[in-house]
Amino acid sequence: MLSTDSWRTVGPLSGSIVEIEDDFVFVNGALYYLARNTEGRKFILSFDVNDERFQEIMLPDDYLGEFSPHFCNFEQLAVFKGLLALVAFGTDLDEEDLCIIWVMREYGVIESWTLDTVPVDYVEMFYGFTDNGELLIEVKSGIVSFDPDSLNENNLGIQYTIWLGYINDFMESLVLVDE
Repeated sequence: MLSTDSWRTVGPLSGSIVEIEDDFVFVNGALYYLARNTEGRKFILSFDVNDERFQEIMLPDDYLGEFSPHFCNFEQLAVFKGLLALVAFGTDLDEEDLCIIWVMREYGVIESWTLDTVPVDYVEMFYGFTDNGELLIEVKSGIVSFDPDSLNENNLGIQYTIWLGYINDFMESLVLVDE
């Protein structure tokens, strides 16, 4: 039942946060945002919806080290096989287009970040991962699913993509409905 005056303040947030990006992901009961502190360092800000607490998760040192300076086209958080991931696309020092995928294997443990670097053609937009770990990306030919292990690309035949920006991570589930 909804009631009036049910809003409350939760926090506190760190005073060093100067920017929180609009895009977020929801994994294991928490919302995750990329944020930046006053020193210009990016980190992940999480909000656990169960205990209503914020937490700052540090990214690996030099997490964009594969890219030449100032050639990271874009980066965003994603859900990779049920785990929190950071995906970035850009150009390396040899001017090759790359995708780097950082996956946090153990929640909240900075040392558990693992890196996978994948060569890709120029990516215009990243929409997320499929359940089996394929990237859903927009390239010049349209929307493709791209397998980072085999490097196989499957053109999905989708050209008009405005609606894809409104899709959250898809996960199948069976729910028993008690009548």
